[in-house]
Amino acid sequence: MLHHAVQLPLRRLKYVRDAELAVTSFLDTGRAVHRQSGELADFIGVDAGYIRVGDRADLTIINPDGLTEELGDSHEAPIEVLGLERVVKRNDAAVEATLINGCIAYRRIN
Repeated sequence: MLHHAVQLPLRRLKYVRDAELAVTSFLDTGRAVHRQSGELADFIGVDAGYIRVGDRADLTIINPDGLTEELGDSHEAPIEVLGLERVVKRNDAAVEATLINGCIAYRRIN
């Protein structure tokens, strides 16, 4: 299940990609990712947001083809441990996998 906190950064990446495709780029993709990871981690004072030798490997693999208008669509998603449903806004096609400390925590199954 894709974590809800990922939705806003995905929306930002969509805007960057849309601008690149329209040849009206205002920020390159690498810089956009850094702003959402390294710069944010530095701002809040946590040792995260960078890929460095010896660091934890927490990362999300994004499929740019999933950065569509569907990111704003509402869906019901199960909360497995509680047996409940919740409403989320996301496009599951945008995230291929999430790794936490180098271990796969989520992998999209086609």
